[in-house]
Amino acid sequence: MADQFDLEWHLEHSQPELFTDYTTPHALFDRQLNMLRCRYHAVRPIAIGPDVPEPVQDLRNSLAFHLFKTAHWWGVRLSASDVLGEPQGQFMAFATAHARQNPDDELFLDAASRKTNGTSARMAIVLRQMVEQSPVCIGLDIMGDYHSGFVLSPTDVRWCDYSREDYVAAWLDAQIVSSRPMKQAYQENWERAGDEHALCRPYIRDFFGRHDVPQSLAGYRAALATLSTLRSGLARAELDRVVNTMAYRVVSAMCAEKVSSQRSISPACHLQDATEHADMISRCLVYRAVSADPYEWDHIDRVMACILD
Repeated sequence: MADQFDLEWHLEHSQPELFTDYTTPHALFDRQLNMLRCRYHAVRPIAIGPDVPEPVQDLRNSLAFHLFKTAHWWGVRLSASDVLGEPQGQFMAFATAHARQNPDDELFLDAASRKTNGTSARMAIVLRQMVEQSPVCIGLDIMGDYHSGFVLSPTDVRWCDYSREDYVAAWLDAQIVSSRPMKQAYQENWERAGDEHALCRPYIRDFFGRHDVPQSLAGYRAALATLSTLRSGLARAELDRVVNTMAYRVVSAMCAEKVSSQRSISPACHLQDATEHADMISRCLVYRAVSADPYEWDHIDRVMACILD
């Protein structure tokens, strides 16, 4: 399938603005991260050489910047060498080249990478939105941490005292403050959502983590145990998506182990029982349908054939 994704296709369909969303914590951040990673992997080799058209270079740079931003936005650890197979400095050079063309993106990149100096404003506003009819903004401080703030006037923002490592936690701070005067039975319990989001953070942070089979399985089982304790809709949704990704990575690691060792034994021998095997297969299928980039479908199908063999 990958052969059909030629340069013209990427120039039309791989612009990050088509599939990134920074306005809501309910966005499919897992799909955004996977798509940005895959499209960057596909476009980067095309953009090598002295005679590369400028639109191709611009697309590569834009994909690099939005992959950096999306990872930072949701608190995901991103190592260019581990995830992309290239030096961190080269990846950030591409991201920086994009950011320098847009003042808002440059503001975000400087704050997120802690390049603001002592004379810069304490807070860089990176998002404005309405929460419960209240004008709210999200800001990044000079340490790259997120804050929610309430807009009192065009020049006056009252910032929350707490600094957060990701956008969702800062957004939840605003929800907690905004919803207090108008609690309703059907509303999410935002305090609980905030506490449970904190339980999800280690798994979200390690979204791109690559481990051997025992480590991957231990992480998957721990995440499932955590998921079973969650009650808030937001926390359950975000961790459920991560668990689907973890299931696929467990299966992928097991199949890679089988191929490298040239053993005829089934990868499923690592699993506890038929129930765990069935649950993992089900989550892998959801991962393919919801989280994966179509660019990866052929590879995913080969992995699934391995685990089902």
